[in-house]
Amino acid sequence: MAFSETVKHEIMVKSARHCCVCHRSKGLNIEVHHITPKGQGGDDSADNAIALCFDHHADAGHYFAGHPKGSKLSPAELKKHKESWFSLVSQHKIENPKIASVEISIMNKDYPGFFSPVFIRETTIYTDRNSMRKMFEFMGKNPDSYVEEFKARFPQNDIYGKHKMSKIKTYDDLMEYFNGDMEKEDREKPNTDPQPHKFELSPFMREYKVINKSNCVLYLKLTNGDKDVLEDYKLYLNFENVIEADSVTKRSKFFDDYKYSYNVFFPENNRGEFIPARPVLVQNDSVTLDAICFRPDPKAKFVNLNWELFARGVFGSGTIRINIKSSFEQHIRERHVEPSEIKPKFIRILPKWNFE
Repeated sequence: MAFSETVKHEIMVKSARHCCVCHRSKGLNIEVHHITPKGQGGDDSADNAIALCFDHHADAGHYFAGHPKGSKLSPAELKKHKESWFSLVSQHKIENPKIASVEISIMNKDYPGFFSPVFIRETTIYTDRNSMRKMFEFMGKNPDSYVEEFKARFPQNDIYGKHKMSKIKTYDDLMEYFNGDMEKEDREKPNTDPQPHKFELSPFMREYKVINKSNCVLYLKLTNGDKDVLEDYKLYLNFENVIEADSVTKRSKFFDDYKYSYNVFFPENNRGEFIPARPVLVQNDSVTLDAICFRPDPKAKFVNLNWELFARGVFGSGTIRINIKSSFEQHIRERHVEPSEIKPKFIRILPKWNFE
């Protein structure tokens, strides 16, 4: 059995559709929860019911009285929260917030209705590093003689390249040169930085700009289409199907120590908060958010941007669906290993970089 509609209605009215723990108005994102779990003898009465937002519903779930470790909310705590909040609602005559007529719109110039990030699909093929040695030995040649032939055929023009080539003396050295820094690269933490560009400094102190073609930049506008003024409002953003999201950095060069201000913050990877400079938005007025960047999941066909707006006595929510049409550049790399180390081919998805 579950709570009857009568019990649900009673709890929603007495809580004014606010969470009894955090006291936030959550609109439709609220549930009626069993204070004492049914598995521990709880019933479906109003006395055993409490209104909780999704976050605190998770905090209260699966509480086990026989092993009450962790931060789960106990039934005793929930009862106190319920009594305290119901009393405040009654005392201050708190009402259900009205649904605001607000709109969040995409303001990207030349936006065709989708983003087109570019990724690299890198395939690593493992081959026997001794195969070429065996071929030379079969032909009666010294495998090390191939080293000088290779170095003469592929001269390196830059200083760094010449330095690496000078270290190649034997056939085994050449195989390591072919492998490059693959093993080191494989151990590196995957890059998830959502910034569309960054500034780097070369060993020769030359500054250059790196463009990340795998990331997307989103420009948003909030419009108040309501007949009432929005007061003390905040906008919360939650991205789905993205690896990471953030405000676009306003730095303009590598040596840029200016302290920029931002009106969108990401305390968590995919959850943002828009805090306006002026907490009032009059009727039919709009305000723009700082540019937001995100790295979509390479497998995603779309990204959902869920938003919630809270203002004095007003609540609004919605979802913007952003279509994603990713493309992939195919890169093949070959690793020369001992026969016992040969593995099936390995595929990984990497960000695509351009340099300016």
